[in-house]
Amino acid sequence: MTEYTSGEQHHKTRNQVQSQNNFVKPIVIVVAVLIFSGLSFYGGIQYQKGHQPKATASAGGQGSPFGQGGPGGGPRGGFRGQRPTFGSVTAVDASSITVNDQSSGSSKTFSITSATTITDNSQTVTTSDISVGATVAVIADSSSSSQASRILVNPSAGGNAPPTSSN
Repeated sequence: MTEYTSGEQHHKTRNQVQSQNNFVKPIVIVVAVLIFSGLSFYGGIQYQKGHQPKATASAGGQGSPFGQGGPGGGPRGGFRGQRPTFGSVTAVDASSITVNDQSSGSSKTFSITSATTITDNSQTVTTSDISVGATVAVIADSSSSSQASRILVNPSAGGNAPPTSSN
C-alpha cells in the first residue's frame, strides 16, 4: 500500500526539491562559464603562439636615433631591431669605418656602400665629415653584419639635438 500524503505535505516536499534545484542551477552555470572561459583563453594563447610576427618592435623613434628608452630600445623607429655598435672611430675612409666598440672593447670594421646613410645631428654627411676619435653608432645591414646600413655621428641618447657650445 502507498502511504497517503496530504496536499500540504505534498506541496511542502515539492517546494523543498525546487529550492534545492534553484540552488544547484546557478552553480552549474557558473562552473560551465568558468570552464568555457578557461578553454577559450588557453585556445587563444595557443593561437597567438603560432602567429607571432617574425620581426618585433624596433628601436629608434621620432626625433631621436634611439627612440623611447635611450640607446638600443624603444617600440618604434630607426634601428629596425638591429643593435648598434657604439664607440669611437679609429679609422675611416670612403669604403670602411673602424670603431672601437664601447661594450666589448674590441675593434669592429664595417664596409660603407652607396646605400649606407650617414647623419650628424639629423643632417646627411659623408665619410670625409667623420674624424678619427668621433663617437658614432653604426647599425649593421640586416643581411650582413660587417656592412654599415646607418652611421650616426655624435649620437646622443636624448635625441638629435646639436650639442651645446660653451662660450
